[in-house]
Amino acid sequence: IGTTRAGHAEWEKVLQVLQAQLRQVGVQVEIRNYEPTLLGELWFTGKTQFFLSAWTLPADPEITLFFAADRTPPAGRNIYFYENQELTEILYASDQTVERERRKELLFRAQEIVARDVPLIPLYNRTIVSAFPQTLENVRPNPTNAGLFWNVHEWTFEQPESSKPRPGS
Repeated sequence: IGTTRAGHAEWEKVLQVLQAQLRQVGVQVEIRNYEPTLLGELWFTGKTQFFLSAWTLPADPEITLFFAADRTPPAGRNIYFYENQELTEILYASDQTVERERRKELLFRAQEIVARDVPLIPLYNRTIVSAFPQTLENVRPNPTNAGLFWNVHEWTFEQPESSKPRPGS
């Protein structure tokens, strides 16, 4: 059974494509889409065979919440119920160091383990397009879950030349 959030057209179409592709190799998939509240309950109790969802990482590359063995719900977002003690130790060591190079080594090793064990399969990456007028200055889009508004306190508007008052008018 494949699930996603009811009414999310993009995800529903992706599930239909997956269903058709899996059918070609002899795997039958029944699609059931649920309202967000029920879907969340199913995800967080592990009552789904596979599901389609999305998440965006924070600016800090911490992934402990998603992959540490002791971060299955309700203690975290490890809704894959994935357990790897070596990874868990590496993630917590990464979270506790402030040495940039050491943290980088630990996170690269964590990525290798996740890539090897495949607790989830990323299907695609969405491009987020942000549009704003040229008169809005200091907008710096951010690819993390901080989103577009992370530096809104720095934004300013510059009045376009065509609307500036003319001397003597």
